[in-house]
Amino acid sequence: AIKGKKKDGHNFVNEALSKGAIKAVIHKKIQGVNCKKVIQVSNTLTALNNLAKVTRQQTNAKIIGITGSSGKTTLKNITSFVLKKFGSTSFSEHSFNNHYGVPLSISNLREKNDFGIFELGMSKRREIDSLSKLLKPNIAIITNISSAHLKNFRNLKDIANAKAEIINNLSSNGTLLLNRDDKFYHYIAQKAQKKNIQVKSFGLNKNADLYLKNIKKNKYNYLITISFNNKKYLFNVNYNTNTFIQNTLSTCLLIFVLNLDISNKKNIFLNFKIPEGRGDL
Repeated sequence: AIKGKKKDGHNFVNEALSKGAIKAVIHKKIQGVNCKKVIQVSNTLTALNNLAKVTRQQTNAKIIGITGSSGKTTLKNITSFVLKKFGSTSFSEHSFNNHYGVPLSISNLREKNDFGIFELGMSKRREIDSLSKLLKPNIAIITNISSAHLKNFRNLKDIANAKAEIINNLSSNGTLLLNRDDKFYHYIAQKAQKKNIQVKSFGLNKNADLYLKNIKKNKYNYLITISFNNKKYLFNVNYNTNTFIQNTLSTCLLIFVLNLDISNKKNIFLNFKIPEGRGDL
């Protein structure tokens, strides 16, 4: 039961219990609630963060943290859609990417999960650092750097620095996946390399570790050819927008970094639906 700017979760405890919640975590007394149904703590937001920390320590899942100025939610949805074909996958619902959503999503990890995919958002400095400290990703993906949230920053370089805070909290032997087409690629890659973080890149640029060779229209969809380690791989996809193709490339790179077997997986992207309202004009 967390108090927000407008509403207090304590006002909804009775309703939550009546709808089947097993326990409510509270930090103030509530009239008419069975004491066996509540766990009393001194601060519910701190308790949620502590629960997330313990859950993260206990899990053996490979943890993937996604940040960037745009495309985070769609990329999280594509990666979870694909990774579910390789193992049990937990991912943050909706755009749960702030100081409430991230610990809540981490706390929902289960023992059986092979992969956990989380979205990290920010509107000012130090927020990505704080969220990634909690998440400790094995693999981090920065989709791009653009002028989203520019009102809280002097320029795009400041935004790049804020997104790059995720580098500080990658687990040991962690890997950073970067967009080779982004103008801050070299800047962020150098930051990671100074901390001995392995950097892998994706994009349309042929200097990327994984890049798009070509795309052809099929009768019902598109056939994309990608190159990785001098090998060609073919995939059928439903969309041909720049953002979707970039997200598909970063998902393919993630699969290779996780050492998953992609052979005979030509159709793993088919039937994925872009979230409503994403990419609309």
